[in-house]
Amino acid sequence: AELLLALRSRLRRVSDDYIVTKVFVKLKFADFRVTTVECAARTPEPQQVDALLAGALQRSELAVRLLGVGVRAARSGQRVARASTIVCCVLQV
Repeated sequence: AELLLALRSRLRRVSDDYIVTKVFVKLKFADFRVTTVECAARTPEPQQVDALLAGALQRSELAVRLLGVGVRAARSGQRVARASTIVCCVLQV
């Protein structure tokens, strides 16, 4: 919940020229491997983030070192395929 609140706060400061295209969760495990799970979305919702987190946690049984939540966005009129990460909040576990 803390990361999602921080993400939404950062999104309020982003120009209206950007449109959110995806929400993602990124985990770094104890062995420093990284995994990312994302889905198409216009806004980050708690249910989506919970589902993404559950999917990411299934990829390893190791402890989690870092947890990140972010969005990918494209400028209005830009192809979605060129979306870039504009906001990401990270929590060290």
